[in-house]
Amino acid sequence: MIRSLIGAAILVLAVGVPANAAQPLTVSVNHAPSHFMPGMVAAYATITVTNPGRSPAAGPVTVSDALPAGLTATAVAGEGWSCTGTTCQRSDALPARSSYPPIRVVVNVATDVPDRLVNTVTVNGVPRTDVIPARDACPNGWSTEQTISYGRHDSGVRNPQRADGCTMQDVVWKSEPFRGKADFLSTVDKAATEFRLKPRQRLAVLAAAARSDVGTKPQIDNSCDRRIAFTFDDGTSIYRPELLRVLRDKQVLGVFFDNGVRVEANPQWARFQAREGHVELNHTYSHVHMDQLTPEQNREEVLRNEKVLADAGAPIDFKGIRPPFGGSNPAVRKLLIEMGYTYFLNRVNTSDWLPEMTAQAISDDIVRQLKPGVIIGMHDGPIDTPSGAATVQAAGMIIDKARELGYCFGVVDASGQVIADRYVSSGEPIPTVKSPVPYRIPLAFGTEDQIPQPWRPIR
Repeated sequence: MIRSLIGAAILVLAVGVPANAAQPLTVSVNHAPSHFMPGMVAAYATITVTNPGRSPAAGPVTVSDALPAGLTATAVAGEGWSCTGTTCQRSDALPARSSYPPIRVVVNVATDVPDRLVNTVTVNGVPRTDVIPARDACPNGWSTEQTISYGRHDSGVRNPQRADGCTMQDVVWKSEPFRGKADFLSTVDKAATEFRLKPRQRLAVLAAAARSDVGTKPQIDNSCDRRIAFTFDDGTSIYRPELLRVLRDKQVLGVFFDNGVRVEANPQWARFQAREGHVELNHTYSHVHMDQLTPEQNREEVLRNEKVLADAGAPIDFKGIRPPFGGSNPAVRKLLIEMGYTYFLNRVNTSDWLPEMTAQAISDDIVRQLKPGVIIGMHDGPIDTPSGAATVQAAGMIIDKARELGYCFGVVDASGQVIADRYVSSGEPIPTVKSPVPYRIPLAFGTEDQIPQPWRPIR
């Protein structure tokens, strides 16, 4: 189950402090998601060293971790920390009642881990243990970071979670299709009792449920244990309006890794996406090879894209990024971690950027790779090829075939995993193109005469 950051220790840590320190440093460790499922990639721990004392703590400080069997570190970094393997050091003093910038340890989970991972934490010689669930009764379900909402009616109540990984929203939606409004309200009321909501919380949740049209209008069933997510890179392109129409018609949310240079040309599309409930994330401003640039250049690309999206009325939903071309060497990963970003490289791929790829070929290629929890990576109009029309057509075909196979659809969260969500249309008209769409010239594939109008070159 994909969940919010919760306090837990997943690493064996040893923190060294000088003998004259007035009070020992403390360490807090959070992990995400809350359940480390077998075969999961890009789960992570966030480690924070704090000085709770009334006087500064002088360096050096060493944080070492020993991952339990079944967890393998793929990246370790933190601003101001020097990390080798899974050991990080720094020598600057830590002011009283403050913390160093956190360290993030990204891990992959083996396919044969036990149901529970028991970890021992050692802080200045004092050990403690923590148990991390490695099985989830509601995989890829609703996040505890979300509040309970029905339709566009938000209760403001955080989505509670049981020990087995299921949340209140998982329990409610597993009961669909509902026989009518009364059945839906009864289901919500029973779930509120099971999860022991306080009276005020119960009233808020029931009010949101009552105001919604759930149970009164036909809706596509989107509850299952085989949830996947669509992502689209390089937008916004001339093909985006048609893709948005496909997603609206089929009630599927998309995750958009958009480039600022294109969003600036037609900000109305990104703004509509945000209002429609799609997820907006980072793909750099100008679609660069991040592993060929300096850290300063990459930082500027990421921050500039953040600003463009925010100015367009579509700020990123969280710090999530897919580096263009998959450019994520150790230096790039270190920078992104220090900037607080989750990077998305674990996905189902297809060569949909090639002009010769047909919709059927794209669909067949992706459907063959489907499995629960996968993130599908596509391009509805690459910045450096004339492709896109076939991808949009393929998206509808993939949705239909995936549903035949028992899959349902969600989005992604800051832990890098697929979570549940539901499409609730804003009802607004889908915007049309207003300005020429930027394309990088020379093209990587295809010819300029194949590029759909209107467009303009960038180099």
